Amino acid sequence: MAGPRPRLYALLIVLFAALACFAPRSFPVQNVQAATLTISPALSTVAFGERVMITANAPDVNWSIVSGGGSISPQGLFAASRLRDRNR
Repeated sequence: MAGPRPRLYALLIVLFAALACFAPRSFPVQNVQAATLTISPALSTVAFGERVMITANAPDVNWSIVSGGGSISPQGLFAASRLRDRNR
């Protein structure tokens, strides 16, 4: 005897599919080719665990990548910890 679980799972799948259709499209990425990244200081001189500032210079920076527990500012700047170079 099949219980209510298969029906419940089917209902949940339909509900999440409907929500996905009406969800706002956040993080639109446009003109990625026009973005310029500036890393300061140069990664070749940064010690393990030191913070680096990566500046995204684009017309409308409304996206970013967080790496190493960095924090995002509204201007599109974020600090990222440099990962240890295993070849050193």
